[in-house]
Amino acid sequence: MRHPTVAAKLKAIAAGYSGWHFANKNPVVRPQPPANGRLAQIAAPTLVVSGGLDLASYNLPLDDRLAATIPGARLVRIAEAGHMTNMEAPEAFNAAVMAFLAEVDAQP
Repeated sequence: MRHPTVAAKLKAIAAGYSGWHFANKNPVVRPQPPANGRLAQIAAPTLVVSGGLDLASYNLPLDDRLAATIPGARLVRIAEAGHMTNMEAPEAFNAAVMAFLAEVDAQP
């Protein structure tokens, strides 16, 4: 919410949400065993993009765990962004993603 333009977009997104998941049973079927116990099995190139201003009590440790547990994963922490890194720091986010894709594309 530090960025007025981003805040306005997020408020519009939230206002447009119907609340369906609050009024209905969630149809999502969770995988068994849970995916968080199988992160080490991921074989795809993985980029974890994290905002340095995100929740230090939950999201940042989660991002660190993803990057440490998924084989070969790379963590890019964008210091000046929070949870919505792609909206708060789009240039840095896009640069990180494009560099990662270029590196993956260059691999044999």
